Amino acid sequence: MKKILLATNATGYQIDKCLGLDFFKQSIDILVSDRVCPSLDVAIRHGITCLNLDEKDSLALNIKILNLALEREVDYIISPGFTRVFKGEILKRYHNRMFNCHPSILPGFKGFYDTRDTQRKYHARKIFERVIDFGSRVTGNTIHSIAEDVDDGYPVIVTSMNIPYGEDVKVTRHRLFLQECKSLLQLVSWLNQDRLAFDAENRPYVKDAKYDAPYFSPNLDDLQILDFDLPYPY
Repeated sequence: MKKILLATNATGYQIDKCLGLDFFKQSIDILVSDRVCPSLDVAIRHGITCLNLDEKDSLALNIKILNLALEREVDYIISPGFTRVFKGEILKRYHNRMFNCHPSILPGFKGFYDTRDTQRKYHARKIFERVIDFGSRVTGNTIHSIAEDVDDGYPVIVTSMNIPYGEDVKVTRHRLFLQECKSLLQLVSWLNQDRLAFDAENRPYVKDAKYDAPYFSPNLDDLQILDFDLPYPY
């Protein structure tokens, strides 16, 4: 079983649901945040070691996370819902071992505004609302390797789903959230199986993966994850 550090400062909803599966819970060595947040409460409730690093300076925060990861001999760093930017030595020491969960199909609707996003009604965390406001008829989520530029790493798994006209936004968000949970669970499953590899250009790929099912690319291939479901609303 791999040792994973979760970095987050979000609500912890996704982590809470994923911790319901034993293999995921057993893989999480520690959860860290840069501030007081609900994710810390989620970790405590599930018996997961957690730490509030309480650090505003970006460079100092990255050094703290790196030192903690090295001290605990963590294999991978995953950030589900982390608004801080990774930079510096941690990107070198954990090259191809850091992954971010993003609630859109990248490169569309990155975490920071680009020059085409002229309205700028929502701050960086409101990715889903930006998708809806734009009127997109398709959305999804992306788990990607972490690179120097925000949301610029190569994708490991991408999901897609249609947004029907007139669908209640809460229903749309629930369906997307379910995809996010399944993607994170599947990533950890692949890591535990040593199935994630990188080609000569550092593009990740999953060994023996298939690509013939809708909605998830690569296919989900863990029965626990295929059967994973959540009552509405999550």
